[in-house]
Amino acid sequence: MVEPYWDWFDQMLAADSRALGGEPCRICQQPISPTAHPKQRDRHVCSPRCNDSLKRRFKRRIERGEIPGYQPHAGTLAIMSERASRAPQIFRTVREAEFPYEHSWFPIVGDVIERHGVTSHYVPLDQIPWLPDHLAWVLADTKLPAARVLGVLCPDARMWTVHFIETTGETIRLAMAEVWAYDTPTGQRTYGSEPLTGVDLYQGIEMIKDVDDAGQEYQWDATVFSPARPEKLWTPARMDLSQKRSRTTRAKNAYQARKRALGIHAAAADEVDPQDIYDRDDWICQLCQHPVERRYLWPHPMSITLDHVLPVTRGGSHSTTNLQTAHWICNLRKGNAP
Repeated sequence: MVEPYWDWFDQMLAADSRALGGEPCRICQQPISPTAHPKQRDRHVCSPRCNDSLKRRFKRRIERGEIPGYQPHAGTLAIMSERASRAPQIFRTVREAEFPYEHSWFPIVGDVIERHGVTSHYVPLDQIPWLPDHLAWVLADTKLPAARVLGVLCPDARMWTVHFIETTGETIRLAMAEVWAYDTPTGQRTYGSEPLTGVDLYQGIEMIKDVDDAGQEYQWDATVFSPARPEKLWTPARMDLSQKRSRTTRAKNAYQARKRALGIHAAAADEVDPQDIYDRDDWICQLCQHPVERRYLWPHPMSITLDHVLPVTRGGSHSTTNLQTAHWICNLRKGNAP
């Protein structure tokens, strides 16, 4: 697995260890609350405001050349280059599909994105109907070389804009430029009336979070023209991944909270999704050997819970081998017995 930008960003801002409470904030020197957000405690800052200040200082140090910026792993570059070398495609809106918008990793020259009957064509700069002066103005505004700027043309509306790309071919997220109708700028993140039909037409960045076949998450960022305002969307697969992470985090945090109550801080705990344990055990309570009805939710006594085979109070670990399915009432009856 190659490291994404945000993992690197978190690693660079993190302190040597997570703050437990009372440590001085790196920005204002005020004590950090033990109930502060985990990311703030990882970075040793006391509040969202100080967290923002820490991020700004970090980015300014990169701009001044005091520390190196993000350098993608060689594997990342290879993967991005391979994805950028694919054949151009047409990405359609499929209304009857579970998720209606076809997408890939990122758009390339030659792609056509159709959204609700309106098409956006990714073309080289010299295929955009602008005057030379406009080309120079757009490139000066983007502060990027021509090799890293794609044209996005909407023939139906006779409008165009540009989309920025990384050297690997990957699009730069949230990069926006002036939208033009022929040789007239119409503004940023705005919509105008489509001249041929009078339909209101939005232009913006369509962001789709998805998960590939290997379980690796990614985000499609594409400049599109559409009758519907482009939004940030999650596919069903990405929503499932988010829910899985949430379940895993809650279970881990609950275990570590119990360990802290026993005086053990920062206890090691595996990343275990309770759903995986329930499925492994076929939703059979491992204490009474009777099925757990999925319709029962906590605090129903017959609802499902995660039980530590060797109790936490006796040093039991939070790991797949020490976890099992149990009715809540069975778990309560077991108590701290091994």
